[in-house]
Amino acid sequence: MSGREALAVLKSLSDAPFTSEKKGTFGEIYVTSDLPHVSSIIAVRSPVKMSTMDDSRRILEACVSEFFAPTTSNDRKRQIEVMLDSFSKQVGAWKQALYFLSTSSNQYVVMFCLGVIENSIKYRWLTSMSHPEQNELKATLHSFLINDTALSTSKIPNFVRNKIIKVITDVGKFAWPYSYPDFFDNVYHMLENNETVIVGLVFLKTISEEWSVIKEEVNTDRKNELKILLVDQVKTIFQSLHRILLSALKQRSAENSSQTYGAGVENDENRHPGACQFNEVIDLALETAAHYCSWIPLDGIIPNLSHAKQKCAPLSIDFIQVLCQLSILNLTDRTHSANQVSSLALGVLNELLYRRFIPKDFDDQLNFMVRFSVELLNQLLSNGKNIPGLCKQYSEKVVQFSCLVARSHFHRLDEATAKAFMANLLPFTFKQEDVSIYYDCLEIWSSLLDHLNAQIPILSLSPSREGFLNQIKHPVMGLANEIIYSNRKFSSCEEDCYNQDDDEESLVPGIGRNIDVLVKIGELFPTESLQSVINTWADSYRFYLGLQVRLNESKTILQVENTNELEHFNFVVHLIGRVANIFYGDVFRNELTVGKSIFHQLVALVFFSRHYIFVKSPQQISQSILELMSALKSWTYWLSRYHIEVILADATVAEQQSFLEILNHICDNVFYVLENRESVDKDIVSVHANFFSTLTTAVRTEYLFQLPSVQALIENIYNLRGSLDAETYRLLHKSVSAILLLPWHNVQDQRWQDRSQMYTSYMKKLSLDLVMETRGAANLILGLNILNDQLYMLSSEGGISKKMCWEVMKEFVPYLQDLSLGYLRLPNICQELLTFFIRIMEVLQQQAGASFFEQAIRNFLNYFSAENIIDDLLKEHENATYVVERFLEMLQYMIKDPSASFKKFLPDALSICYDHIYPIISTRSSPDLKVSFFSLIRDVVIYRWSFFFPGFVLRPNAHANSKISSGSQHQHSHDSHRSQNGPAFNNEKEITIVRINQILQSIGQSFLQSDLEVFRF
Repeated sequence: MSGREALAVLKSLSDAPFTSEKKGTFGEIYVTSDLPHVSSIIAVRSPVKMSTMDDSRRILEACVSEFFAPTTSNDRKRQIEVMLDSFSKQVGAWKQALYFLSTSSNQYVVMFCLGVIENSIKYRWLTSMSHPEQNELKATLHSFLINDTALSTSKIPNFVRNKIIKVITDVGKFAWPYSYPDFFDNVYHMLENNETVIVGLVFLKTISEEWSVIKEEVNTDRKNELKILLVDQVKTIFQSLHRILLSALKQRSAENSSQTYGAGVENDENRHPGACQFNEVIDLALETAAHYCSWIPLDGIIPNLSHAKQKCAPLSIDFIQVLCQLSILNLTDRTHSANQVSSLALGVLNELLYRRFIPKDFDDQLNFMVRFSVELLNQLLSNGKNIPGLCKQYSEKVVQFSCLVARSHFHRLDEATAKAFMANLLPFTFKQEDVSIYYDCLEIWSSLLDHLNAQIPILSLSPSREGFLNQIKHPVMGLANEIIYSNRKFSSCEEDCYNQDDDEESLVPGIGRNIDVLVKIGELFPTESLQSVINTWADSYRFYLGLQVRLNESKTILQVENTNELEHFNFVVHLIGRVANIFYGDVFRNELTVGKSIFHQLVALVFFSRHYIFVKSPQQISQSILELMSALKSWTYWLSRYHIEVILADATVAEQQSFLEILNHICDNVFYVLENRESVDKDIVSVHANFFSTLTTAVRTEYLFQLPSVQALIENIYNLRGSLDAETYRLLHKSVSAILLLPWHNVQDQRWQDRSQMYTSYMKKLSLDLVMETRGAANLILGLNILNDQLYMLSSEGGISKKMCWEVMKEFVPYLQDLSLGYLRLPNICQELLTFFIRIMEVLQQQAGASFFEQAIRNFLNYFSAENIIDDLLKEHENATYVVERFLEMLQYMIKDPSASFKKFLPDALSICYDHIYPIISTRSSPDLKVSFFSLIRDVVIYRWSFFFPGFVLRPNAHANSKISSGSQHQHSHDSHRSQNGPAFNNEKEITIVRINQILQSIGQSFLQSDLEVFRF
């Protein structure tokens, strides 16, 4: 039979009325049920003959089987899909689907029929189904579920059973409790019957999944009503779950007391014949409880719904106790099922701890769970073999549970319990064999330390913060020592995606986590942490100095048998760099002697490392040099404060001399590496340049300016360009600019004249690079980057430095303006040029004057108002978006400027925005440019709102002096203003109205954008 003929037969069946006027044509189908509240006999009659229905069923089975056959072509599948879809949309299709459901053994047919019935319930239950039809449908489905799927002898697969339950749940969504009052009674009755308890649990889980977040097929009033009614049932639901879990716990305990298990995992099926079904019941009960705990109101009240009844906590403390007992079941029962049960039980507890709002009535239950965290860790540690033998799933749940306690509920522990929690957590952390679990445990410690460092009331029962910190000092410092001396910190897991700072990219993944925890410990206990670090630092200091004897004659190979020693040294050096952050506030003065000792030793190692800069093997020695320089860079800010508060204040002559010697050694080491840049690894050269840039910015002293090596660098920096990578070369320029432009701390004679002469000479050489186009685009971009770095550095400085900078820059800035037009279609260069002019507007506005900025804005408005320039840019270049964004940023700065000189440019700016930019971005789904564009429009409305009011239109000379043209219509408007006649007034007024309409329409359309960032403009 063809597909069309099959469709005709199915359609005729769906159109046939279901009546009982004739007997013997279709016969009768009787479905009985032993359950109460269900009709004992359901008769389905049809005038269609039995043979016709059976033929239709066979046709349907053949079609569906052909659809899922691997040899069926896509075209044929599409034909079958259209045919089946047409049948399913017939008004009476659900009646035939009921018959096919009860007579077919084909699983594809069964699922298709259930889909037909499901759609009929969703879209026709309230509109085209009569009351008798509704009763027939729900009773037939319920009886089919109980008789064919619920019994233990049923061969119906679980996915069919679950689909039927989903369909019946949809019926309850529409009909309970009015036309389906026994919906929940039937579910509760299933839970009391051993044969149907699994079906009942699946029902409860499906109800929670479907009714907690109801979709569009139910109106808002019904959603609210259904949720209130369901919350009223929650207490009864948890009573049923409590009864099931308590019974399971007793049965498990009885089995464990009568059997002795070995260390291996025992097969659950060897226990008793119904073990698999028994395990499925426990798992389903716990999964159901977890889903309800993720959304139910813990006090029984739904916020903002006034029809809710008097509150009543749905979870009793007895239920929590059962969950806690189940969560440690696997410690005495090593079967796979016990591990699964304990993991699921902890999952339920975790769902409760995740809840943000904890009502007062639930405090007892929550406090019990929090105290249980200590008992859980204690049970795991009572037998050392427990922790390595735990399955990963269970370990993850334990860590998750402990982390939630530490992060959100640690304040609920009393002083003794909190101390016990941390004391148990310490060995639990370092007994983990799985690296990922170890790092998860570090997350627990990190949350605890964040809580303790926040200086909020730690414990409601603790007499004082200081007293409690003294109580927990031992386990916390024990954690620090374990991390420092353990090799576990060098391990990393494959899925480690921990975000490290730029300075930490060279570290082994995972070390950053260890160091972060140590730094937080240092913030909590600075004195003790410093002492612990100093002890290991002293050993590492001696180790590094002793490596020189292991160098070969050429000083290119370091003979080290165990590279773990070098890795440990690198870790300690990195830790020393992070320790510098502890020396803030009073700690700097209180631990000044310790700080000086660490810094002097660090400088000594850096100076000594010149012996190793040519070493090629092992690779860890190069890493050591990088770590030493990174650590010294971190201590630069300590050195800056030491220079200001000690050297320039009350230092002795010896201290001053020692300070100058340190600077001399540091600079000598930097320039030694630069001199040997051809033979040294480029990363080592780069890290030295990076350090020197930080030093010249942080430590502002005339001594650096006077050093012969620094003077030589200023004179000869352009000779280094060919032998250094662009980033290193840029960093050295930044250092030179800082030495010449930044004021020195607490010095009367700043030697501005000498520095100005040197800066002028230095900048003339740079300007030559900018004007020599033969050097290529890369050199032009590098030169613009150097200028932008100078401007960024001066953003927070005084007027003298800015004036000196502008006196030099103004000589070649006009050339760069003219250069912009030639490079407008080269996004990489144009972006840097626009950034340069934006930086000048932000930093040198007072020095440059209003006339300069007016001319600059006028030029760029003319550039970007050229015909199709923006459209061509965005079409031809992928990164042209950044150019337009920089241009919008320049306009945004102009809009925000309070001076009157920029007001004349507003009409032309809006013309470019809405005539050239908005037509492009409005048709794009990509969020590119949209945030920048709407940010500009927001500022126009906020800062230039007066432009759109009649007062602006009544000033006919507002644009008389403007020479900008962004189109013939706008130029005609300006010419008309010069004549001050009537039509000119009307034209300007019309343009203003058009612009405000465009702004309002674009804002309205922005609300339809999929990107949420657009809403924040």
